[in-house]
Amino acid sequence: MRVIRILKIFSILLIFITTRSFGITLEEDFKNYKIKCKEGDLKSCVNAGLVYLSGVGTKKDYEKAREYFKKSCDKCQNSGCNYLGDIFANGLGVKKDYKKAYVLYKKACENDYMPACNSLGLLCLNGYGVKKNSLKAIEYFTNACYENNYMDSCNNIAILYMLGKSGVNKNHKRAKELFERSCYLNSAKGCMGLGDIYKNGYGVEANKSMAAYYYEKACNCGELDDNTYKACLNSGLIYYHSGKYTKAKKILEKTCNDNNKTSCAYLGMLFYKGKGVEKNIKKGLMFLKKSCDNNFSFACYNLGAIYIKDIKDYKKAQKYFKKACKIGDKESCNIVKKIETFKKKN
Repeated sequence: MRVIRILKIFSILLIFITTRSFGITLEEDFKNYKIKCKEGDLKSCVNAGLVYLSGVGTKKDYEKAREYFKKSCDKCQNSGCNYLGDIFANGLGVKKDYKKAYVLYKKACENDYMPACNSLGLLCLNGYGVKKNSLKAIEYFTNACYENNYMDSCNNIAILYMLGKSGVNKNHKRAKELFERSCYLNSAKGCMGLGDIYKNGYGVEANKSMAAYYYEKACNCGELDDNTYKACLNSGLIYYHSGKYTKAKKILEKTCNDNNKTSCAYLGMLFYKGKGVEKNIKKGLMFLKKSCDNNFSFACYNLGAIYIKDIKDYKKAQKYFKKACKIGDKESCNIVKKIETFKKKN
């Protein structure tokens, strides 16, 4: 199973700006935020806006979120300006307006609010709402990374060094140093970047053990999101293919519980074969079927192989090979043809 490469994983970060996450807020907290905001507590205004933005604790309402962010931003609350910038950059309840986003981010960045500086870098890098200026973008990223340890900016510079674009010469060694800095600060993206560097041998000797170590570290950095999912999967697959089945099981279970079809397939194979876990054929088939139902050809193919070789149920075997073939597995297509030819002859 091919591990997703760094360029595919991270290039999207250089294009899109996303709103930031925050903790789940209880309804009682939300009421207090609104009361304190009326009393002049600007942080509470921001928190109330975040609740409306997420819809956690109340009905999602972008207009009200915008009102609360504006109230705090008008009185120079940096995070309020930053979130208001996110609303315009992403077109949440308003027409997308990068120029307005730029002004708002700049206001917060000038007061040393690093998330806004990072977003300014993204706008300058891509020419959104402002003339494209790679050097200015790098300046924003560099300041946020080196002077303030802002992890996203460290990752963004590292990506530029990996790609060798936007006025930056390709330098894998430099990218590695930046990802190391970010990973040390518990950034899943930074650790993921290091995993890719060691997996693919970018500027270093390829080392699957080191790749798995950093992927696993990324996997354990906070809550699961797109990047940590990929990191968990990558580490699990490396451990699986290198025969470290107990470690593979532990990690694959983490993502299969959230219906990751690849994780479920390999977890199924572990249980079916009894690798790193007590053999449990029923459980193995269950995980493989769960994956095949989600159209993962590897799982469907292995189900076909199990039913034809071990269980001797040729009808079910044909069914799974056909599904794998339909998904695009050529080997399964060849097996289906052989089965159909055999049937005609007999």
